[in-house]
Amino acid sequence: MANFRGKLTVSVLKASGIPDVALGKQDPFVKVECDGKKFQTDVAQDMGTEPAWKGQTFKFDLEGKEELVRYVCLAASSCSLSNVV
Repeated sequence: MANFRGKLTVSVLKASGIPDVALGKQDPFVKVECDGKKFQTDVAQDMGTEPAWKGQTFKFDLEGKEELVRYVCLAASSCSLSNVV
């Protein structure tokens, strides 16, 4: 494994094909995690199954090791904090 140092920039633009699991319009958002750091987009209010986030950008510092980037799209709900979609 090579030693390196750098920055990783992740831009969240849009999602498509999200299952329609909510009554009415869904309010999706995305969580992004890398190297123990976590970020979250704004909630795409009433955007349903084809949300867009106008390129919200998150930056991660990488310090000499390979890292996985984990992202998940969730639905905000008045009934619970979040539901995986």
